[in-house]
Amino acid sequence: MPASTTRRLVRVLVAVCVALAAACVAALPTAADQPAWAPWQRIPGVVDVGARADGSLVVMAAGRLFSVSPSGAMNSFAQGSDGYVAGSADAESYFVLVPALTVDASACSFEDGDLFLLDLTSPPGIVRVDPAGHATRFTTLAGVDTLGGIAIDTTGGFGHRLLVTGTHANQTTVFAIDCQARARR
Repeated sequence: MPASTTRRLVRVLVAVCVALAAACVAALPTAADQPAWAPWQRIPGVVDVGARADGSLVVMAAGRLFSVSPSGAMNSFAQGSDGYVAGSADAESYFVLVPALTVDASACSFEDGDLFLLDLTSPPGIVRVDPAGHATRFTTLAGVDTLGGIAIDTTGGFGHRLLVTGTHANQTTVFAIDCQARARR
């Protein structure tokens, strides 16, 4: 192939690539098309929020639990005589909503839709709130002064257990808690 034909072919290919790149850039959404945060609900003292399978939210705010429907209707949750109220309105009682999981070692399952939250009273522990809003002390965690985080192992790396962190004397302990409330460090 003559050199002039090769140069012409390269120029055409470069022009095609530039035109394709320009078309791709033009097709990108503009800033006006991007999703943006917008005020939806005003709930003072929010500490934690979790999503239920039905699309509703559970909110911990000012030491109490609330349910917020997809339409925005807010209701008290777990606030009856057998419900849950934190030790103080400013307590950071984080929680996790769990899907139904079978714990490998103990051959039991967490109940789908249960909520487990940090109980920061003394002694610290975990409270279970069932989907109907009934709260019970699930377990007490010894050897720590306070609790700081809670998650659920959904992948199985920790046997599908609750994972909770606690501290004592500037040392952090991670607890792995199965569905029978047995805690391992």
